[in-house]
Amino acid sequence: MPEATEPTSTRVIRALMGRLTPVLRAVVGSRFHAPLSGTFMLLRFRGRKSGRVFTTPVGYTREDQLLTVVTSRTYRWWRNVVEPTAVALRLRGTWLEGTGRVVEPVDPAYPNAVQRILRVRGLAMAQRFGLVDAEGAVLAEPRDGVIASPLIVEVRLESAADSPGE
Repeated sequence: MPEATEPTSTRVIRALMGRLTPVLRAVVGSRFHAPLSGTFMLLRFRGRKSGRVFTTPVGYTREDQLLTVVTSRTYRWWRNVVEPTAVALRLRGTWLEGTGRVVEPVDPAYPNAVQRILRVRGLAMAQRFGLVDAEGAVLAEPRDGVIASPLIVEVRLESAADSPGE
């Protein structure tokens, strides 16, 4: 449930994503993924409490074997990868395995994660997420931007795999 203090832009984005998520999941998971798979991937993980398998589309940046996802704390999926967790991802039409984990601002890997976002997606995107200041310097604590309470999740690829079982 959105907080009453959320900016209107955040509420609009949440509403749009609620409607687009099933469409993104279907397209990125299909043979017609090409137009979207440079920006979106499917992330599959097991619920830490329920044990159920969830698959969600997420935007990503990639450098070698490391994928970086920026999301909002208002979404709940990231809670399943707070600790390093085995995940599967459908990346450019292929299922791969990896390890996902949340990277907090106090983590020594945090500045490098933000720098990867800057290199791949540019200054404007990092500023919209409140990760950097106007000059591109990494903020010690993300400021609330268009996306409320930004959060970074890293996924380190391990090996190719067939589509993981449901």
